[in-house]
Amino acid sequence: MLDDNTFRFEVRQGDRYRSPSWTDAVGVERSEMGETSNHALSGSGSHFHATYKMMIEPGAKNTAQWLVTGQLFTGGTPPFEIKFMGNDKMAVVIKNGTSGSPTEKTVYLDSSDIQRGKWYDMEIDVQLDANGSNGHAYVWRDGTKIANYTGKIGYTNATESHWEMGVYRKAPSGGESFAVNYKDLDLTYGTAGHSDKSPVNPSASSEQSSR
Repeated sequence: MLDDNTFRFEVRQGDRYRSPSWTDAVGVERSEMGETSNHALSGSGSHFHATYKMMIEPGAKNTAQWLVTGQLFTGGTPPFEIKFMGNDKMAVVIKNGTSGSPTEKTVYLDSSDIQRGKWYDMEIDVQLDANGSNGHAYVWRDGTKIANYTGKIGYTNATESHWEMGVYRKAPSGGESFAVNYKDLDLTYGTAGHSDKSPVNPSASSEQSSR
């Protein structure tokens, strides 16, 4: 934590999480934090909204097969992720089915690398719905809508959710360190959450979903 409003996470080669109750598998590295309370999916926890600023520090290009900077966690592999997959191109990934046998879909993938050292304004709105009648995942970056997914998202066996951010990755082939900063974080659950428009700059929103 750099100050009362800015969080910095850096992961280096071999940084594995260990505690009396859990140890990451060999080949998994992380530096992250999450909410200390879970939110029941039967109540407000199925609808999640977040705004924050994010900056990835200059450094060697990411070579980790998967690297997650933000996730809505419900147990098992997260059903919503802001992710990088072997490069510096941001992706939005969703999953559905069950946590033990998920179906994964990339709903947005950058065509160009993100800009290192730049603060991005991020906004996320996710409605978990394993059956798909009301599920969605919307993401805005700097006021432009980059993901506009509607359909199944989340797991039929999940009961709670919470947000995690930082760096969580498979050990990279290049062995590089990776650091990300966050500030101005605001999380909301339930009906107070956001809908399909951006308060930052609604006129700039454009659908750019892919795959």
